[in-house]
Amino acid sequence: MMHQYKILFLLLSFAIYSPLSAQEVICHAVSTKGDTIKGYFDKITKKELQLRDLKTKNEQSIDLEMITMYTLFKKNNVNETFVKLTLPNNKIEFLERLAAGKLNLYIEKHSETFQKPMRGKVIKTVRTVTTYYLSPGTDRLTEIQETGWRAMVSAKMYDCPKLVAKLDEKGYQFKDMMNIIQEYNNCR
Repeated sequence: MMHQYKILFLLLSFAIYSPLSAQEVICHAVSTKGDTIKGYFDKITKKELQLRDLKTKNEQSIDLEMITMYTLFKKNNVNETFVKLTLPNNKIEFLERLAAGKLNLYIEKHSETFQKPMRGKVIKTVRTVTTYYLSPGTDRLTEIQETGWRAMVSAKMYDCPKLVAKLDEKGYQFKDMMNIIQEYNNCR
């Protein structure tokens, strides 16, 4: 009897904690014409968003130049929205929007490879670089770098002095950017 419960527990655990399949992630893409395109998310490449029709499951590829944003709706109610933006270096990218309101917060993550000398050898090291961008609801993006981020963010939040004062306290870190911007967007 105990053995049956263990098997049942394992099966339930697998069902609950197994990764989401592509069919379980629904995507809503907004075209440059304002139309919404819906489908099951397959993948995104440098040139296209690949979906499967919600009813027929037929594959469809959508040119990224024809999309302004897309949202992935996951079963766990964690939605991810990606918006096409022109970065300060004039490069066009889809960035994940972490917060929306008076200030929108976007994140860009990429890997950097560098060589590091160690004990007479050169070791190749990879690190993830996180860059945040703030926008006051316009296309103007301000890059927030880890060095000096408090001053840059405080200047954007002049109309919420309580939060600006909290930023000067120890405890808030660069990695807390999403919570800081959400708190600002809720500031009255």
